[in-house]
Amino acid sequence: GGGDPSDIFETLFGGGNGPSRQRRRQKTKDVVQPLTVTLEQLYEGATKKMAITRQVIDKKKGVQECRECDGRGVKVEIVRMGPMIQQMQSSCSRCGGRGKSFSTKQEREILE
Repeated sequence: GGGDPSDIFETLFGGGNGPSRQRRRQKTKDVVQPLTVTLEQLYEGATKKMAITRQVIDKKKGVQECRECDGRGVKVEIVRMGPMIQQMQSSCSRCGGRGKSFSTKQEREILE
């Protein structure tokens, strides 16, 4: 019998648990900050300033491609056993399989 028509779209466009070729940008955790306001301030649309500190990539140092795996995140090892050749692929130990490395710094920002 026929399958679910949405399976075709999931396979083609990577929806659900289907294969996805694109790496999604990792989202940061939400910042929750209690803020005391009066009902009058809410009604009138008052603005308040708030300072937050967060970890960001140090742009002066930049993002470097891993030299060990050439930025692929995996290392391919070719082992020859007599007439047979075996290829083994493993996660790069230097960059942890990310392919890139970067430094972070604390940045303070004032929001209004």
